[in-house]
Amino acid sequence: MDNASTTQNYKPRVLVADDSSLTRKSVQRILADDFEIIEARDGQQALGILYADEDIHAVFVDFMMPEVDGFEVLKTLRESNNLRLRKLPVIMMSSHEDGASLRRKASVLGATDFITKPFDSLLLKTRARAHARLPDDYHPSTDAPNQENKADDKTAELMEYTALEQSCPQLITDSYDQQQSVSLLYLKVDAFEALRQTTGKKEAAAVVKQTGRLIAKQLRAQDKVAPVDADDFIILLPNTDANLAKELVKLIFRAVRKSHPDLGNMRISVTLSGGMVSNGPESGYSLEKLKDIAAERLQKAVNKGGNQLVYADLKRQKIVPEKTQDISLVAALELLNEGETEAVNLQIPALLEEVFPLLVVANARLDLGIDDALRRIQARLENSKPKLNRQLH
Repeated sequence: MDNASTTQNYKPRVLVADDSSLTRKSVQRILADDFEIIEARDGQQALGILYADEDIHAVFVDFMMPEVDGFEVLKTLRESNNLRLRKLPVIMMSSHEDGASLRRKASVLGATDFITKPFDSLLLKTRARAHARLPDDYHPSTDAPNQENKADDKTAELMEYTALEQSCPQLITDSYDQQQSVSLLYLKVDAFEALRQTTGKKEAAAVVKQTGRLIAKQLRAQDKVAPVDADDFIILLPNTDANLAKELVKLIFRAVRKSHPDLGNMRISVTLSGGMVSNGPESGYSLEKLKDIAAERLQKAVNKGGNQLVYADLKRQKIVPEKTQDISLVAALELLNEGETEAVNLQIPALLEEVFPLLVVANARLDLGIDDALRRIQARLENSKPKLNRQLH
């Protein structure tokens, strides 16, 4: 078989582990056009396949299975001595009945992402495309080149804002006519002015341009994305309700955080702030109205420190976990990776108490010179956390 034929037929390989044959066949049906699907009926069989097959790029695994469940599969992979298995994307499949506590448990164990059954076909394809896409420097043993260009055929294209303005009104009207919702995202590259002062105007513009292309790759062909000003992007998501839009935003935020653009002598960390609005046919908002609402929410996200999404009025936007729930330091880092900074803000005193002894030891051992800062932290917490008094002398 020649290279051209191999390239045309090659598909990234994905494992789906679920004791329900109906679920496995559902994944097979939805993803088969773009991925080679390998099935496992339980966790033990899934682990056996993963140990033997080095060409699997992502695994979808059910929370609950007989004998070896999804949590044990996840724990085994993350504790493996094999770097490939430790880094393998693991998407946990849950039902509506599975509670938030199970998701938090999976997050702490190292789950890459989540998806709820029964599947939304667009969301399932988006998850698979985001996590099973081959990296630029990957070359499998079959000599099949990477499929990034093929994947791009089914993703959005970065367009000029004037073109977006011309095409979106009809897309919005069509969605309303089909009794479907429309969602609009207004995204901003965080700390752009600082980036421009640090790297230079040309280099900062290159980072924003690369970020725009990366955003487009996370979207669907039907979606429209265009740059606005020097560091902003507008994204229109036709036929998309708020829940699906928020899932797409998570994929975008995660991809951008992991990108680390290379400017030759430095690698840049990039995060986004976002405002989102979702609107059904009953309101019939125009593009300009949607944009104005999203822009207002974007500014709130920026004012709250950035690296997060505001998708409703702050008094209506629910943040999890609730104030009464304690979270571990590991779970807090996971929430920050998802852009849920408000959820972590609620837990800062408890998290500081947990990490305070480490800060004291690090300051002493590494001569960090943060004695004054540690005393200020102690002063803020000592009333509610008296045991800190014993840590700092």
